Amino acid sequence: MYLKPKIENPEIQFEAMACIPDVNVYEYHPEKLLEKYQQKPAYFFTKRKTYANGKRPNRTVQGHGYWLMISKTVPVIAGNTEVGEKSGLVFLTGRRRDVEGHGHWQMNRKTEHVMAGNTEIFHTGGPKDDKSNTKTNRLMEEYHIPGSDWTLCWIYLFKHTSKT
Repeated sequence: MYLKPKIENPEIQFEAMACIPDVNVYEYHPEKLLEKYQQKPAYFFTKRKTYANGKRPNRTVQGHGYWLMISKTVPVIAGNTEVGEKSGLVFLTGRRRDVEGHGHWQMNRKTEHVMAGNTEIFHTGGPKDDKSNTKTNRLMEEYHIPGSDWTLCWIYLFKHTSKT
């Protein structure tokens, strides 16, 4: 309802969408983003970034952490038609280990030593990161239409409830 018109006309501004700003959510720590826009619920239009060497989304927030997928991408169905996709993410502080230069894991082919299908994995003994990856209680649902760079993001605080 909101994402398709935005994709068709990125400059669109009408009453129903006035409360959904265009923001690069990957430039802000989620707490700062929510402070800045003070929206309840917090919906944002943002363009997906991808890594230079592929199509996988780059959800790194420079200097703060990254958004990690916590659920499979599931189709969004309207009537009997698939209209898009939805993904669930959690914000982690620290640095991504799978970004080139951030991790210290290495994979080598060994021909003289057969182990797990000729693949041996070992740690290079590089320095530890000064920041540990810590899961936060900030969650995001990302709505996306395949073939488009635009996404609709809903960012919210997950409140833990204790069982008595």
